[in-house]
Amino acid sequence: MRCCERVQYAASSAADVVAGFYVYYRPYGSGPPAVEYQRRTVPSAGSRSSHYLTLGGLVPDSAYSLRMAAYNRFGVSRFSNTAVQKTLGNFTFRPISAINALAV
Repeated sequence: MRCCERVQYAASSAADVVAGFYVYYRPYGSGPPAVEYQRRTVPSAGSRSSHYLTLGGLVPDSAYSLRMAAYNRFGVSRFSNTAVQKTLGNFTFRPISAINALAV
């Protein structure tokens, strides 16, 4: 059985210059080069200060590493801090703690 993870992220005060975000995730503890990060591209949602992304195909009751980077017409930001989140066994959504990403 596969499940999903709901990721919430907030735009900084420079949200008007953020074109979108790259969200990277992989099973926690897989370490390089065993499993590469998978990447999801999320276009900016305009002026909304909070955004959601649902990651599907995750294994229930498993830990994942997540990190983000913002992008705009000038390039890509540095990676955010890495957050570790565990999926629930029978629950489809669990909010993740904050991940910070700033535009370059």
